[in-house]
Amino acid sequence: MNLQLRASKALIFALLLISSVAIAQTPQERQQIIDRYDQPQLSRLNNELANRLAKQKQEAIQMARQKGWQVRITTKDGRLMELQRLAKDGSPIYYTTYNVDAARSTRTDHLNIGGSLGLNLDGQNMTAHVWDGGLARGTHQEYDGPGGNNRFSIGDGSSTLNFHAAHVTGTIIASGVVADAKGMAPQ
Repeated sequence: MNLQLRASKALIFALLLISSVAIAQTPQERQQIIDRYDQPQLSRLNNELANRLAKQKQEAIQMARQKGWQVRITTKDGRLMELQRLAKDGSPIYYTTYNVDAARSTRTDHLNIGGSLGLNLDGQNMTAHVWDGGLARGTHQEYDGPGGNNRFSIGDGSSTLNFHAAHVTGTIIASGVVADAKGMAPQ
């Protein structure tokens, strides 16, 4: 099986898992799902993809040094851009963060209270787990839910603050103190 096909299957698998979390399984149901994983295959695939991406990023960083490109850029509007790899023509490919329109771009707003589907799902009684390259600042105003209860906790002992971790956490749980920051599951 070629790497691209395995990567596609892994992505589909991940999306299925994410959608499963959205319906809030019990801990026992989650364990049943985990017990069915092909852990050795998932680990092999994860390692292959991680190695490939690391190699592509290192090649891009070497080219950036030669060409005088920036590796990490913060834009005037606060977005973060980071060099990831090179396109087939040798031009740089940067990943960038977008948060304001995240719920709309994923169409999650249709599930939320007042959304077009009438489902009124805002993350009530659900748990979201974020594992990223560091830690979001737990005192952020957007991590407080209705009534001011902080819904953020650190589960893995991380201690280094990370912009991207904060972005991802906000995209999921931001309560909307600033309306444009409202996350996909604000409750």
